[in-house]
Amino acid sequence: MPRRRRSLRRIVASAGIALLSVELACFAGGRFLAKAGFLYDPPRNEDYDHYRSDRDPVTGWPPASSVGHGDYDRAGSRFVPSFPDPSLPSAIALFGDSFTWGGGVRPEEAFGNVLAELVKRRVANYRIGR
Repeated sequence: MPRRRRSLRRIVASAGIALLSVELACFAGGRFLAKAGFLYDPPRNEDYDHYRSDRDPVTGWPPASSVGHGDYDRAGSRFVPSFPDPSLPSAIALFGDSFTWGGGVRPEEAFGNVLAELVKRRVANYRIGR
């Protein structure tokens, strides 16, 4: 039994040393490639930093001050032309990125409004992130 334990310990120690060696080699290789310019290092965008500072840090939702103005109704959803009264109960709530929100299209063409027309009920369309 002691011989088996020793050989098992050697196998585990050898595997740990091998994995650590691979990890260190990958780390060093990544640093080298980054310095050599082979890896993409995205530039920091000052506008994006300002954009994020004005958002909820967890959900990415816009500040409460913008709700009820522009693209948002009083409930914080994107304006739904088919059901413009935000006090109506929503049958469906959408949470997603710019594709769900319908970035770049008119409110009438946004996914939430098209879905509201199909189900004949209000669909709240909340945007997460940019």
